[in-house]
Amino acid sequence: MRPVPFLALVIGLASCANPDAAKIEPGSLDPDRPELNPRSSHWVEISGHIAAGYDLRVTAHYSTFNEECTRKTTTFGGGPQIMVLEEVSVQRVGETYVGKVQVDKWLPGRCQWFFYQVIYDLWPSDARLAQKPHWQWSEWMGSVAQTPTVQHTIECKGREMRGVPPNSCQFRGGGYFSPTRSVISKNTKTVVVNFE
Repeated sequence: MRPVPFLALVIGLASCANPDAAKIEPGSLDPDRPELNPRSSHWVEISGHIAAGYDLRVTAHYSTFNEECTRKTTTFGGGPQIMVLEEVSVQRVGETYVGKVQVDKWLPGRCQWFFYQVIYDLWPSDARLAQKPHWQWSEWMGSVAQTPTVQHTIECKGREMRGVPPNSCQFRGGGYFSPTRSVISKNTKTVVVNFE
């Protein structure tokens, strides 16, 4: 009997998961909630060109990195780190957009809270902004970036993809899990993502 590939196992477990169980609100009474960092100083500007056919929502994703701070999200027990998702205020003028993400917004604390990724959700301009986006892209924390400014051009174009997440936009020259996406580090000041 051949072993099940790790990615297939993760996808299989995810299908039984309730992702909302891992989300918490910072203002809640949850003992694992994050605390504001009074000395926060690392902001990353996000901006770029977005084709006229898209509507865009941007979310900052913060997560815990202490194994004790998890939530049961599957019938098998265990689960992912708990997280905070916050919508980012984005100004759009014609085919350009701009916003800011507060990377060091939370103190690490016992749960080791850190910024994890910026999530870009896209819909066709004539669609209602339903809970589930038509397409998605993310820029993750990492150390790949060599300069304070990072720029990517992304293709969505309505392609139907099967994967994690479904209908993901694609980076030119690499797939969804391309390492060039792990760009937001202590030195990152600006991330430019152009959607075509």
